[in-house]
Amino acid sequence: MTIWPFSTLKLRGKLLLVSVVLLLLPWFGVHYIQAIENLLQQEQAQSVATIARASSALVEQYPEVLRQRELLIDKHGDSLKSQVTAITSPIQIDGYNDEWLAYSSLLKKFSASNQLRPGQQLIDPQDISARYILAQHDRNLIILLDVVDDEIVLRDSTRFQRHGGDAMILAVVDQQQRSHRYILSASAPGKINAYEYIGSYVDPVIVKAQPLIKAQWQMSPYGYRLELSLPSSMMPSSLALAIIDVDLAGSETQVIGMADVRDSQTFSPLFLPSLALTGLLSKMAQDGVRLWLLDRQHFKLASAGHGDVIVAEPKLRTWSDLFYQLFLTQPISDDESISHEQSVLSGQVVTAALNGHEATERRQTGEEGPLMLVASHPVYMDGQIVAAVVAEKNTNTILALQNQAVKTLLNTSLFMFAIVVVVLLGFASRLSLRIR
Repeated sequence: MTIWPFSTLKLRGKLLLVSVVLLLLPWFGVHYIQAIENLLQQEQAQSVATIARASSALVEQYPEVLRQRELLIDKHGDSLKSQVTAITSPIQIDGYNDEWLAYSSLLKKFSASNQLRPGQQLIDPQDISARYILAQHDRNLIILLDVVDDEIVLRDSTRFQRHGGDAMILAVVDQQQRSHRYILSASAPGKINAYEYIGSYVDPVIVKAQPLIKAQWQMSPYGYRLELSLPSSMMPSSLALAIIDVDLAGSETQVIGMADVRDSQTFSPLFLPSLALTGLLSKMAQDGVRLWLLDRQHFKLASAGHGDVIVAEPKLRTWSDLFYQLFLTQPISDDESISHEQSVLSGQVVTAALNGHEATERRQTGEEGPLMLVASHPVYMDGQIVAAVVAEKNTNTILALQNQAVKTLLNTSLFMFAIVVVVLLGFASRLSLRIR
């Protein structure tokens, strides 16, 4: 009985078995590469944290902007606040929502309470309901209203009155703290005009047209959409919105809205992004780094930077490239969707920074998404935490280096293994012949 299980092997088999031990070298090499990858990720995480720390120090050099935001937060306390989203791509005012699809998760709902009969039963959302979004592009305020209406009533185009059908009310307080109210109603899909009025919105007295407000009204499968734009010269400090629903069946007029357009004290203050701080962060957001500045109520004060975009698939020049692509993770483009941004900005690193602690974390974007490194750092003013800077960068560079190292290691190992196998088999064959 033999204890050694390979004692029955012939000399060629034993030498071949010895050569198989060489396969352990790639295994050790891969684990070494993974250890180096982890070390590089730690170094890159420190680099991202340094960017967040440096950006925070630069933001602190603008105390006036931070103080204005703090005064706005303290002034309005727990009242309704409206965050204005900064968008980089241009929006065509046409009444369609094609350009808004990427921002659909930011749409907010109007209250279902009938403002003409407060405290009574809520309105059926299938009868009338609406969602809205406030955005800023090129210093202009853009508003999208997506309305569900079971019966659309258009205004009679032969009458001078601006009421009598479904309408939208825009009420604003300008920078001089003066209130203005505008009614927008459609007699047909397409461009509509805004008219300033006084009195009740049910029977308004028209003062004048406001040509600076651009608006378009279009039908939708479930109601209609209204898109309008206000120039920077009309940028309000607060606003309110209302939808007037008129039905022909003799039912009472219903009004839903954001705040109460009749009472300027209830208007929602606008929390606008800071153009100065956005420009500042843009100088730091280089080489695929994305930066956000959040105030202490998690509203975006500024943002800058774009993630890496992989334009083309890697070229497959050889059969080995095709083979390696089957099991090596390839660099992919960053997820720049609003949902990803919301996920990052609602994470623990933001909470930690607003509590006075810098933090870093690794985030996997989806099952096959890139590994992201996120860092945050608090922003101080007069010794108090007023904001947080969040920085994000992917690890595509490290991944590409790792893939190249694995390819080189495996190619070299297979080449050396083939040479050793040939040499050993030749030696074993020659030795066997001499023994015979």
